[in-house]
Amino acid sequence: MALENRVSSDSGAINWFFQRITGLVLLFLLLIHFWIMHYSGGEENILFDAVVKRLADPKFKVIDLSFLVLGLYHGLNGIWMVVQDYIKSPAWKTTIFSLLSFVGLILVVLGFVAVLPISPDWVNIP
Repeated sequence: MALENRVSSDSGAINWFFQRITGLVLLFLLLIHFWIMHYSGGEENILFDAVVKRLADPKFKVIDLSFLVLGLYHGLNGIWMVVQDYIKSPAWKTTIFSLLSFVGLILVVLGFVAVLPISPDWVNIP
């Protein structure tokens, strides 16, 4: 039996799979975040100047934006999976999916607008 015959596109298997993958990646990014914020530089590491200096580095922008995108996907996908389980009306499902997509898009745009322009010129760090 072919795989497409066993798993329909609306069974939720793909969402379930990506939920697990994003959860594992988020756990890895969270461990990196904890190490950087709590163990790699002391209290000075969480002050404004140090955070701006770190976020001016493109690799930290990629890490933080990946954290944002994956966290939003994971959270909103989790809500969507609950909606699929408990809401039976197609009209409500469409409305909730549209709302979740809109909220996710707005939050991703706000995150990118907040992180991308950060440059080391914002502070005077020797």
